[in-house]
Amino acid sequence: MRLHCKLVAVASLLMHPAWSAHIRKDVVEIENDAVVLVDATSTIDSSAGRIEYLAFSSPSSPDGTKGIVYTLPDIPKCEPVRRDETYFAAAYIRIALLSDQSNCVIEKQLMQAQFDGAVGAIVYNTSLGVQDLGAFLSSRLLKNKPQIPVMLTDKNYGTILRDEVDSLQDEAMYDPNGRTRAIFAALYGDEEGDKLTGWEISLITLVVILALCFFTSLTFHVSASRRRRAANAQRDESAAEMNKKIQTLPACALDRLTLREVTEQDMQILSDHTLQSDVPVHR
Repeated sequence: MRLHCKLVAVASLLMHPAWSAHIRKDVVEIENDAVVLVDATSTIDSSAGRIEYLAFSSPSSPDGTKGIVYTLPDIPKCEPVRRDETYFAAAYIRIALLSDQSNCVIEKQLMQAQFDGAVGAIVYNTSLGVQDLGAFLSSRLLKNKPQIPVMLTDKNYGTILRDEVDSLQDEAMYDPNGRTRAIFAALYGDEEGDKLTGWEISLITLVVILALCFFTSLTFHVSASRRRRAANAQRDESAAEMNKKIQTLPACALDRLTLREVTEQDMQILSDHTLQSDVPVHR
């Protein structure tokens, strides 16, 4: 019973779906720091389990977290620092694309992205799925919560996004028109201050299931105890009824059941009867 309850609770926690989240991606052309063309719009959402919003990261704004996607280069000695203002060719609002392919752990990459002024981050892992990545980052980042919204995605989407960003960066180096093509992303997570997060909903579900299991087990034990008490009471009642019948037997029956001590007079009477039976009868 207890094992069944635990298995149901764990299964419910693992199978609980992520809350609503989606990423909109556009290929934009920028000229003189202004977007002049938007093309190749696509959207991916959490319904297929390919993205998830990291619950304890900074919440996204109602209109989404938007910016130009850039790949984070290797961090020297894995020590995040504030870069020189001339590091980026243009002062765009940026969203960092992070993965396990960097020379540094995700914590350091997120810290560097925040130093770079990134307003958000997209994280993927080449060996972990979205849910496993969420559990992994939860254990690593819970004490040092990111100050920017973080969206998790799977290996396929993250790799495609990285290839597109790298390809457009190479293309910009040879553009004779002076236009820059880039990936523009908007991150949307359905998390507001007055709503429960996915982890909170999962925890509440787990507590409710454990409570139901406890009360079911308690009800079973109480019912069994009542049945035992009823059986004992029935036995006691039967025994009392038998004693009552014995006590109400007629006086003659009770006299017959009474035993008394054998006296010398009784022995003499018994001996006389024996002698008389041994005397032969003469005709």
